[in-house]
Amino acid sequence: MNDKIQITTKEFQKNDKKFKDNFENDTINFLKTQNLDNLNTEILSNAYENNKKIWYNGENLNVNINPKGLQIIFNPNRLMGIKPANILEYEKWYESFEIIESNLYDIGIELNIKDKPIYRHHTSYDLETDKPFPNYNGLLKMFMPHSTKTRYNDKFSIDTTLYKEISKNQKVVCYDKTKLYNKMNPEHILETNVMRIEYRNENVPKLLRLSLNNINKDRYYKIRTYHKEIVKQNLFNVNILETDSILSLFSELILNKINRTEMYKYISSYSINKELNNNGLILKDVISSLVDSTDENYKRYLRYLIKDFNSHSVFETACTNELYTEILYKFNKVA
Repeated sequence: MNDKIQITTKEFQKNDKKFKDNFENDTINFLKTQNLDNLNTEILSNAYENNKKIWYNGENLNVNINPKGLQIIFNPNRLMGIKPANILEYEKWYESFEIIESNLYDIGIELNIKDKPIYRHHTSYDLETDKPFPNYNGLLKMFMPHSTKTRYNDKFSIDTTLYKEISKNQKVVCYDKTKLYNKMNPEHILETNVMRIEYRNENVPKLLRLSLNNINKDRYYKIRTYHKEIVKQNLFNVNILETDSILSLFSELILNKINRTEMYKYISSYSINKELNNNGLILKDVISSLVDSTDENYKRYLRYLIKDFNSHSVFETACTNELYTEILYKFNKVA
């Protein structure tokens, strides 16, 4: 929970003068970015009176108010000046909440942030790798099949964020932290290669939401360890199966028409990719060789299967044991 945190609550009070001075200006500036030709006092008044959505974007935190209530977003790592590959200790994490509560008071919002529910939280792990991030891109895509361009603001972005959905609300995410950090801090260039891996819980169920008041030092580190185990199970998913040939097993699964979604845990397996590389095989050809010309439904299934896997990294790169072993070892070592 050392990375981005969102707290959502309807229980807060406003200091009207401070609130208007800060939120009115930021809301107007935001509305201007939406290219609204009819931006006027009526639009702003409507936003305020109906609590549709009003904003404050500050150096340490972003705040908006909408029908769901007050939403506070901040990054403890960034707030406390924690550089990549360093760990945010519990004491600094706790202090970050106190700073945010003071910042909120300064902009006209009064609340006890310590007992407010944490609606969203990210936990990050940094690996100092031997090579720059692009060298690992093909390997990581085996385990994280999705990618997106993530923009943090108009001044900088990172080219690609790879991710795997664990559930509707949970993701494991990986990106080039060195590149992002250097764009954000051009005066303090990071010389090492840092791969950022994050566990993201985007919408914690109401009954499971925590707050600062029920996370002591011991629990803080236990949560970090728990999130690390979730990442390991979903990212480093080496399927070591008791079989002479995982390709033979893979073929058997296809013949039994296993669901295509289920097939992804095998296509993402390091073991099958290693066997393909060792034998000079292409998975597309392996699947095609199983076509039964007398069964139209089966042929259709295989065509869809090939289409699903056609953009998969196994067709792009020979993923080496050396790269995989390196990042697994370093992930195991990170606190």
